[in-house]
Amino acid sequence: PEPIREYIKLPMKPAQSALYDMVCSESALSSAKLNRIITRSESRYIREMRRIVIRLIQIASNPALLLTSETFDHNFDEALLSDSLAEGDSPKIEYACKKALELASKGEKVIIWTNFVHNVETIASRLQVLNSVFVHGGVETGDLSEDDSRESKINKLKTDPDCLVLVANPAACGESISLHKCCHTAIYVDRNFNAAHYMQSEDRIHRFGLPKEILK
Repeated sequence: PEPIREYIKLPMKPAQSALYDMVCSESALSSAKLNRIITRSESRYIREMRRIVIRLIQIASNPALLLTSETFDHNFDEALLSDSLAEGDSPKIEYACKKALELASKGEKVIIWTNFVHNVETIASRLQVLNSVFVHGGVETGDLSEDDSRESKINKLKTDPDCLVLVANPAACGESISLHKCCHTAIYVDRNFNAAHYMQSEDRIHRFGLPKEILK
C-alpha cells in the first residue's frame, strides 16, 4: 500500500522569517539579472542561484547552519543572524524533537531525516533522553563490535528497546538498511531536490515484510 504522508506547516520565528525574506529579496535580484544574461551562458549566475536556494533551505531548517555555510556572507547582516540564533532551535527542530518524544511515550521508534550534518548532531543531542543514535557521512563503517560504527548504531536501534531514535541524512543512510520491522515513522526536518535520496530514505521503513497490523 501507499505510505501515509502527513505535511506539517510550521510558521518561522520572527527573526528567522526576516532573515529568510532578506535572502528571498537577494534571490529576486539575482533572478532578474539571470534572465538578462542567460543567453550569454553566464554560468556563474546560475551557480549563484543554486547557492541562494541552499541558503533558503538552511534558514527554513535551522538558521544556525549559516554559521558553517560556505555559501553565506556572515558579515552583511550579523545583527539579523544573531537575533535569529537567539530565538533558539528552529520550529522544525522543535517539532521533530517534540514528535519523537510523543512517539517514544507510546513505545514507538522513529527515524529523523535531515540533509545537514549539524542538524543531525543537534537533534540527536536534544534527544539523548531517548538513547538516540545518529549517522552521517562522518560516521565510519565498521562492524558491530565498534560502538561508534555505522553498523553498531543501526543495530542498536533495531535491537535495543531503550534506543528509540535514529537521526540521519539520506546521503549517508538512505540505502542498504532495513528498519521496517522496528520503525514505522519517519520525520523529515528538511529536504533537497535529490529525488533519489528521498525515495531511498522512505524505503527504509516502507518495505515488503511489514507487520500486518501496520498495513491496516
